[in-house]
Amino acid sequence: MTAATMRTNLGDWENPPVIQDQVIAYMEQMGGAMILSDIYRPLGLPRYTVNRVLGRLHSKGVLSRYKIPVRLRQYDRCQGGALPDGATRQCYLYSFADEVVA
Repeated sequence: MTAATMRTNLGDWENPPVIQDQVIAYMEQMGGAMILSDIYRPLGLPRYTVNRVLGRLHSKGVLSRYKIPVRLRQYDRCQGGALPDGATRQCYLYSFADEVVA
């Protein structure tokens, strides 16, 4: 499925279509599942904008998302480095859905 096909399924919304096209094209180029930070950091886009794009793509059925645990590195000043077992938080893993809901 191409970015143009997906854009026509989404209709008009508040972000310019170029941002949506960048996100979709990057996900197609990289292939596979990604988390939010894997997308917005290389593209240089604001996190909240990419999060909005991914949420909209998910609500339209273009993307599927799954909650996964992500381990964060916590810094400890006393030990002078990162703790091996830092905090764990839930994060969404996004991937393309098999069928697009019109």
